[in-house]
Order: sequence, then C-alpha cells, then structure tokens
Amino acid sequence: MFGKLLGSKPREKKETRTDPKTAALINAIRERSKEDPLVGAKLGGKEIFQRLLEGMKDSKGVHIESLLCALGSLAGYACQANLRAQAFAKGMRETAAFQTVETSDGR
Repeated sequence: MFGKLLGSKPREKKETRTDPKTAALINAIRERSKEDPLVGAKLGGKEIFQRLLEGMKDSKGVHIESLLCALGSLAGYACQANLRAQAFAKGMRETAAFQTVETSDGR
C-alpha cells in the first residue's frame, strides 16, 4: 500500500482471484462513482464496519468498547496515511505535517 502512495516500483503481480464479496463491492463503486465521487469511501466504510462486526462477534455479541477502539484506530491511521501522501505529492518530507515533541532528556 505505501508503495503505491510513495511511488515505489510495483512488485510483479501474481494472478490472484478476488473473492465475490470484494468483486461486488468494486463493481458497485465503479457504477456509482460518476454520481457520487465519495461513494467508494461510503461503501468502503460500511464494508469495514460490517466485517469488523462479523469478526468481533462472540456468543455474547460484540464488545462495543473494542469495536469503537478498532474503528478509531482505523480512522486515525487513515488520517495519517492521507497526510503523508499529500505531503509526498507536494514534494515535501512524508512527515512534514507532523510535529515531534521531546523532553529535555530526549524522551
């Protein structure tokens, strides 16, 4: 993923088969993207949510605090990845949008 964002040379692609669920999602995005440019993000968000629900479900249901932590982690990562990609696209350091704070002893 970072290779695509940062312009690394792509690896040789092995022939892979897309599972039917993913193929259906990709087709739905292609069909609706002309009407709504954010349809990919909307459908992707719903799909991630559903897969997390399915994966986190146990005999008692879903532990909501764990679900919210997972969703928050994904959202934070997406924000950082976007900022890094924007900085790189502008010819800046990948970390240009971030500030690092250290104490006097280097922590």
